[in-house]
Amino acid sequence: MSERFDLIVVGAGLAGATAALAAAEAGAKVLVCDAGQGASLHWSGMGHLFGPIAPPPAAVGSLPTVASSSRKWGPGERMAALGQACPNHPFVQLGWGADEVQRRTERALRLLGLEATLQPRALALPVTEGLLRSADLVPAGMMTTAQRSPTFVGFAAMPSCAATWLAAMWRDAGLGEAESFEVATPHRWGGLLQAAAATAAWDVEVWFGLLRAAPGEGALVLPPLLGATFERAASLRAALSERLGRPVLELATTTEPAWGLRLRAQLDRALAEAGVARAGALGGAAEPFASGWRVSSGLLETEAAVLVMATGSSSWRGSAAVDARWTTPSGASVDATGPQPWLPQGSGVRGIATDRRLAVLGERRLFACGGALAGHDAARDQTAFGLAVATGIEVAKQALEEAAR
Repeated sequence: MSERFDLIVVGAGLAGATAALAAAEAGAKVLVCDAGQGASLHWSGMGHLFGPIAPPPAAVGSLPTVASSSRKWGPGERMAALGQACPNHPFVQLGWGADEVQRRTERALRLLGLEATLQPRALALPVTEGLLRSADLVPAGMMTTAQRSPTFVGFAAMPSCAATWLAAMWRDAGLGEAESFEVATPHRWGGLLQAAAATAAWDVEVWFGLLRAAPGEGALVLPPLLGATFERAASLRAALSERLGRPVLELATTTEPAWGLRLRAQLDRALAEAGVARAGALGGAAEPFASGWRVSSGLLETEAAVLVMATGSSSWRGSAAVDARWTTPSGASVDATGPQPWLPQGSGVRGIATDRRLAVLGERRLFACGGALAGHDAARDQTAFGLAVATGIEVAKQALEEAAR
């Protein structure tokens, strides 16, 4: 006999966790099914909400850069530019401005248990002290007021965090000279996720032994490898700062996955504390029946009045949970000559096709949110974090209204 839920969410990333927690807060009985992997594991530590940093270029195909703008563009201007360049973006289709996206994001942060600051450009967690490695090298936190230049720490076999390169970026940005220091790690680096998981277990003594010979007297800026949770990272950073007699900071990067491991741990904890039931990956596409949907996960057979697809980019990679008839194919007009943030990408035009309420077209009581949505590429249009949590909030609202009918 199948267990009955009010809502089943497929996917436990930012979008799925937000939708599940919002529904659970409203009193719904919620089940989350996921495979334990996903884009959230590769989160960079930067939470983009409002779209690009500058208006769309006048010439189609040219790349917007910081140099193309003489001033910073606020959330309202960036959202207007997003609507101009991406008229099919869910923010535009739902009629949301920057204030609405921010309001929903603030609610999602509370549900997820993430303490963060909503800045004009992006969302920053408290542990994002150091540099946000974005297009224009944004100095943040203690580094802007440090009396001495920082020392950037690089790790062997991790070229994406090369210390000499970061020091050169700091100098080229007109921020002064910076030291660099290469660390020979006590083990060979394998995959980035495995490396991040291994270093997350290191204690203060291991880190102190690696860092005590670093040159300079200013802040030490590490790749984001301290601890498996945000709390552990903060604790290690404070302890090392005291032992070394200099600030120890982390760098939010777009390639190292420790931020994602911490985010995943936080999402799992939030779901557990809210009493949301968990199951593994689905054995196949969900099946509709008269009063809802049936799904199977291992030996577990479940039913729900409403189903939410929060499968992220796997929706266009042939996820077993997604029926092919729900998705939109890659468009013939896609320009695949190179990364162009203002043009549709192949990954952005595939996905689950939805209407303005984020309900899947042609299917009753089936909704989608986050990266599963078709028609855009959130990683390139710089709305990924905002899209995940804002549409997760919206889907929970719409799905529960549908379930009550």
